[in-house]
Amino acid sequence: MTKIRNKTLTNDNRETMIAFAQNNIKCEAEEQALATCYKLAKPIVLKVVHEKYPPKDMKVLKKYNQARTDYCIQFGAYFSRETVFKFNRDDKDAPLVSGVGSGCNEHLYTWTSEQKQHLIAYQLAREALEKAQRTKLDHYRRLIIGSRTFNDVAAIWPAIEALRERIIPITSEQRALATLSQDTIALIRNDNAGAQKAAA
Repeated sequence: MTKIRNKTLTNDNRETMIAFAQNNIKCEAEEQALATCYKLAKPIVLKVVHEKYPPKDMKVLKKYNQARTDYCIQFGAYFSRETVFKFNRDDKDAPLVSGVGSGCNEHLYTWTSEQKQHLIAYQLAREALEKAQRTKLDHYRRLIIGSRTFNDVAAIWPAIEALRERIIPITSEQRALATLSQDTIALIRNDNAGAQKAAA
């Protein structure tokens, strides 16, 4: 039976594994709650932004590089930001606004009490998801930091096998062994052709 490759983890290995966890953890209940709030808040956000920056006008400005897609819409009053709605990066409905660059610090929108209710619900759902993700990631981080070897982690977290080839590359010797039968390996090790000549 082929021996499973193993390796003592370096700091770089640990960072790679933590990043893998961060990119793949799921918090389904919180994700579903956020998706529901996103769906309710999105038309409100678009209505507010479109009133200030009509899409037809923005398309003209975009033609001259004077408009950009804004994925981060902040609400509040008198330069006091109270909440932020973040469009998903793959959401093609994210609005165009005047200006160049990116960020959440260029435009501030006001809201009605009814709009505020939905936007606050969205923000609370987003914060709940982020908290759940941080909590879950902390568990994975403790496993990774507290483990000495790759196989120690893999024994508890099987999905990390996706990184085995990256963290423990297959050597030329291991590639050769993988293509040989156990009988061939045993014969060559026992026969060791040339050993007597080399010793002479």
